Amino acid sequence: MGAETVAVKRWKRYVAIGDSLTEGMTDPDPGMPGAYVGWADRLAVELAARADAEDKEFGYANLAIRGRLLADVV
Repeated sequence: MGAETVAVKRWKRYVAIGDSLTEGMTDPDPGMPGAYVGWADRLAVELAARADAEDKEFGYANLAIRGRLLADVV
């Protein structure tokens, strides 16, 4: 049997849609006292770093709406 080559696909675009939890209003930034950074932004940083390491483009938008509850978003 020959060796198979597996193509790895990377994210090119990432859009976060959600409520204030997605926006990050409850997640203190450990690197900056008084600042907040949510899970969506943290994930975007990781995805962007991987894309940059491969010299690929990457786009991100956080469309979360502060003050909305999950039911409002759905």
